[in-house]
Amino acid sequence: MDSTAYGAWPDQTGASTALVVNPLSNWWSYGLTLELASRLKKDGHRVHYLDLGPIVPNSLQVNSEDVTSTWRFKKPDTRINEFLAKQGIEPVQSFRSDTSINPLPNFETLSQLRSWAFEGKAFGAIISAAMSGTLKQRDFDVRTHAALIQEHVLASIQISNVIRWSVSELSPNLVGTTNDRLVGAGISLLESRVANIETLIAYWGSDEGRLVTYANSLYSPEEWRAFIAKKWESVPPTHNQLTNLDSEIELAGQVGFTSSQNFKPSSVSELNGTPKSRPKSLAFFATTPWEYSGLTQYPEGYFVDQIAAVRSILEILDPEVWTVFVRHHPPRRGEKPKAEVDSWESLRSFPNLVEIAPDSQVDSYKLMDESDINAVWVSTLGAESIARGKRTLVLGRPYWLDPSWSCATPTPDALGRFLEDMSRTIDPSLLRPYLHYVASNGTLFQFMSGVGPERLRVGGIRLYPRKFFGMIVSLGIRGKRFWQVV
Repeated sequence: MDSTAYGAWPDQTGASTALVVNPLSNWWSYGLTLELASRLKKDGHRVHYLDLGPIVPNSLQVNSEDVTSTWRFKKPDTRINEFLAKQGIEPVQSFRSDTSINPLPNFETLSQLRSWAFEGKAFGAIISAAMSGTLKQRDFDVRTHAALIQEHVLASIQISNVIRWSVSELSPNLVGTTNDRLVGAGISLLESRVANIETLIAYWGSDEGRLVTYANSLYSPEEWRAFIAKKWESVPPTHNQLTNLDSEIELAGQVGFTSSQNFKPSSVSELNGTPKSRPKSLAFFATTPWEYSGLTQYPEGYFVDQIAAVRSILEILDPEVWTVFVRHHPPRRGEKPKAEVDSWESLRSFPNLVEIAPDSQVDSYKLMDESDINAVWVSTLGAESIARGKRTLVLGRPYWLDPSWSCATPTPDALGRFLEDMSRTIDPSLLRPYLHYVASNGTLFQFMSGVGPERLRVGGIRLYPRKFFGMIVSLGIRGKRFWQVV
């Protein structure tokens, strides 16, 4: 693969046969995969389009809000086929979808699910990552969700059969899809790699009008860092851009990045009497840990998740000296809290642990300023702490972090060394390459326009036309308005 302005892309030394897989029947999955298929076709590749949406139940969605209502919108099948024909993209018309497996696996623990292999392939890791996205919870009870697990198992085997059939019939040398934490995308990519086929993942860039592609995983920090480094070297910032970048770093150190503003409380307060009876404090800013892919693996010895990382902090720090705050990830404005607070149950026996609820009005930046050390797993609040000149440690593998920085502490040994030397901070200007990259992360869409089912068009064709009866939605009695056209 050759790196381009929008990430990984097949080189143009010769035309290939590409298979683009749409994993779900929602608007953004269709939009991104059709954009990917169209670009490949434009580059001279023979492109086949496999739509898994109709065979994947809505219960496997990572976000139920993305499911387009059938009573409000017509199914997009006709429009999609119209667009494919217009572009000369060949739909995969028939495929084998045998789902026979006897007996179905029965899982007693989450670790059993995560380690489950089907025909020697790591299906369990993909299923558990997909379920984490569906449930918005990385650590879930497999017995409570046994029925949903069985749906994922059956779907993964069905998808596996479809992909293998398609590969044998079409002989592609490239398979493309979107977000690899989806079970359809994850299984498609896994089966392709088993068959030694090049892969490509398409997803949103820095805004809703940009596309970025990945060779291995949307969640691969190595790929992100390669993109950031290439952007910095191939399109170095001008003097004025450097000045602007430094201004952005300074602003991030005052009010945070723009992307953080949607998660700040509408009215902030002091620490609301949060106890700080010990001389020193460490603030850990939790992230949404369900956003990961079963295709990415942590190196041996690394913290497996943020719970393990905070446990290590609590075990190292003297509980008589240190208070460890865990600021649970706040909800986006207007949304209900989604942070998985229950997953932290195993740490609550530590006497110096203080949890701050997701919907607390505690100002994260006030907490950041008043703490002796700030810590994150992968959250960009770590970058904001660096911008503020605060002592910062990073326990995961975020895409914005260069692992050579002194704040990278992804193992117990690295964490121990950091906490032995409390004087280390890093130069905020090291954030320049990250900010330079995200300012123009990706290329503009060439075929897709509009966002959401009501506006989504690909190649000028509206994929989700509205039904007549879906145009009017009752809003109840609100003043003198009873109905509203939507």
